Amino acid sequence: EERRLRDEFYADDESSDRNRQAVESTLSRPESLADSLISQLVMLSLCAEEETVCRKIITSLDSRGYLPYPLAEYAAESGIDHDLLVRCAEIVRSLDPIGCASVSAQDSLLAQAKALYPGDTLLHAVISEHFEALSSLFYDRIAKALGVSSEDVIAKGRIIQGLDPYPGRQFAGGEVRYIIPDAEVFLVDGEIMVSLNDEWIP
Repeated sequence: EERRLRDEFYADDESSDRNRQAVESTLSRPESLADSLISQLVMLSLCAEEETVCRKIITSLDSRGYLPYPLAEYAAESGIDHDLLVRCAEIVRSLDPIGCASVSAQDSLLAQAKALYPGDTLLHAVISEHFEALSSLFYDRIAKALGVSSEDVIAKGRIIQGLDPYPGRQFAGGEVRYIIPDAEVFLVDGEIMVSLNDEWIP
C-alpha cells in the first residue's frame, strides 16, 4: 500500500510538471492585422476570385497597413488583372481599420474621409488636391484655391488630425507574452497543496 501511494505521488508530481511546462510554454499572441482583416473578409459575399485577391493584398501589407508599391506595379508583378486588383483594394480599404491597402498617408486618409464623411466634398478636396499645402499649414493658399474661408480649411484640418494615416500600426509591435500561472496546485498524500510563483507576482 505504501509503495502504491508513493507511485501515485510521483505520477501526480510528474503529471503536474508536464502541465506546468505546457502552461508556461503557452503563448498569448495579439491578433495581427492580417488576422483581423481576413476575419472580416470571410463575412462578405465575395466571389472566389475576389476573396483570393483580397487575401493576397492583405498578406502583402506592411506594418502600417500599406501596400509595398502602387497598384499598377503590383498588378504587373503579380499578374493579376488591374481592374480586379483596384476593386479588391477598395474592398480591403473598407474593412476595419479603414484605409489599409493604401500606398501613402494621403491615400489612406482620403479613404478614411470618404468612408467616415461621405458627403463632405470639401474635406475630400483638401486631402486629394492640397495635401502637401495642408502639411505645411498653408491654409490661406488652400482656401483661395477652393473658394472657401481659411476657417473652413482649418476646420477640415482638425477632422484630418483625428484620422490615422497609418491604420495598421495599432496591430504592430506587440511582444509575445508568456502566460505564467500565479500559483500551482498539488495533491500530496490526499491533501491539496498550493505553491505560489513569487517571482511572477508584483
